[in-house]
Amino acid sequence: MRVDGVRSDERRPGLNAAQRRVFGFRHLAWLVLGIALLRGLLIVASDPMLAIANNYDQIRVQACLGAYPDRDSSIPPAASSPQAPYARFRFMPEVDVPCFLTSELLFAWAAWPAMQVEQRLRADHSFSVRWKGGLQFVAWLGLAVLCTRRLIGLNRPDLALGHAVLCAAVVADPGNILYLNTFYGEASAILFTYALLAGIVIALAGQTGQALLAGIALAAFLLAMSKIQHLVVPLLIWLAVACAGIAARKQPGALLVALAIGALLGVVAQGTHMGSIGNESIRSANRVDTLFTAMLPNASKPASLLAELGLPQQCIEQSGKSWYAPGMASRQLCPQVFTLQHRDLLLAAIRDPAMAFRALYGGVEYANQWIPANLGVVEGEPDAGLPWWAPSWDSLIPTLGRTAYFSMLAVLPVLALVLLFRRRRRDQLAANAILLSLSSLPAIVYATSVFGDGYVDLPKHTQLGTACLLAALAVIVCLAVARIVLTGTLDADR
Repeated sequence: MRVDGVRSDERRPGLNAAQRRVFGFRHLAWLVLGIALLRGLLIVASDPMLAIANNYDQIRVQACLGAYPDRDSSIPPAASSPQAPYARFRFMPEVDVPCFLTSELLFAWAAWPAMQVEQRLRADHSFSVRWKGGLQFVAWLGLAVLCTRRLIGLNRPDLALGHAVLCAAVVADPGNILYLNTFYGEASAILFTYALLAGIVIALAGQTGQALLAGIALAAFLLAMSKIQHLVVPLLIWLAVACAGIAARKQPGALLVALAIGALLGVVAQGTHMGSIGNESIRSANRVDTLFTAMLPNASKPASLLAELGLPQQCIEQSGKSWYAPGMASRQLCPQVFTLQHRDLLLAAIRDPAMAFRALYGGVEYANQWIPANLGVVEGEPDAGLPWWAPSWDSLIPTLGRTAYFSMLAVLPVLALVLLFRRRRRDQLAANAILLSLSSLPAIVYATSVFGDGYVDLPKHTQLGTACLLAALAVIVCLAVARIVLTGTLDADR
């Protein structure tokens, strides 16, 4: 007897314990998902607004809209405001700021008509950023409900409950939701990572169809386009799904093809975008930050590193300085660094693995926080943190210490591989693929951030990695609880 029959089965006498557990899982999944949605809604709709304050990463996206904070006219429109977020913006298309294309703009452009209408109706000619944040929240809500319904419909209430737990424990955490009422690319990075993994779970649980595969390819492409640091993330997820298929002796061919298409298109599009003339300043900043904040201070022989890169020895005086140091962006300090290519720095790191290790280990001091400590999160309250009623895992992450955090980055992928080859049944394929993806992403996102832009804004650049680390731990806990609670498979016919 299949346990996904009509609802009257729930009242039919004679159901065994496993079948009653399945029905309980269905209701519990919806209950936990409701908690997740309520938790996210409290942050998105909060008054005063809760969000990550503005720095240059957000300004580059705002420039594509011509939207800047509504504040005193004496403050330049493109000036950052790290002390607190702004809820109200104004369209100022005449500001000369380079535009950085990102998938985050899809939601900003979708909300643009509402923003325009509000600005024209208000006496102060401003609009609320909540239009964009609310639209993004509704998109996540719709995806969460759809995923839960499909997993229950596919007779996998166990996966539906696990999905709901991840939504409540991690996805709806302020560490993610605070980015919705902003123009930061992190908001779309989280959303499209979630959409991609949710689509993969549904596909591996048994649903097929061109619409789902197209959605997976699109999510992979948009994830790669969310941030420069996430260029290779969809490819890593492809590798995780392939490894899970090998362990289960069942390769999901159509899924892997769709995922590969989206990932490769994302690599090409993001690579082309980054190579454009308009992004030269970003490339320069990345080279400066990588060399002077991460590599040179940790080099085994700093003088030898400079000689290897063809830089004069006086450049050692800039060790520890970033792109924002006075005189750096104007090319007055070590101007020869601007002739380098990023691949030169990566090759130097490969040739000096001790330096690479020290650079990675040293960066934990900046990365082991989820919500950037240097950016306020409460509208109108400079440098304020989260209110007491909005708990976040961010308060616990720094207590891990540098060694524990760094060890988890290295150990989690190994643990996931061990579990992968101990859990080889085909009905475990979906959970295995997600666990391996989530366990591998933190280390990759962290490494690409350190050797992509050094220690500058590292908590924000590794935001997706920290979210995946927490999600991987949550999956492991769910698997452990399931091992204790369940005495057999959920479906007697499986």
